Amino acid sequence: MIRLKKLTNPGFSLFLLLLIFLPALVHGGVFDKVVAKVNTEIITLSSVEDRAEILRQKYSGELEEISKKDLMKEALNMIVEELLQIQEGKKLGFIVDEEAIDAA
Repeated sequence: MIRLKKLTNPGFSLFLLLLIFLPALVHGGVFDKVVAKVNTEIITLSSVEDRAEILRQKYSGELEEISKKDLMKEALNMIVEELLQIQEGKKLGFIVDEEAIDAA
């Protein structure tokens, strides 16, 4: 009799429902991947893809098509170089604001 009472307990029933449905409700997902780290700053895959898209548009008028792999490499190299320049400027005491970065 004691075991039957435990099965009909509302708290126990709720616990069983949570065990069944919680994994379906809570699932992890990858939002973005880190592709590089420049000292303390990270570069995400989405930022490289965004830059590669800009480069693709820039090179769209050229005769020879550039592969996606080459665009991604160039985009990553550009971002790394920019971050290194910004970090070096900060180390030397230069103040770099967002408007100057966007203008460059």
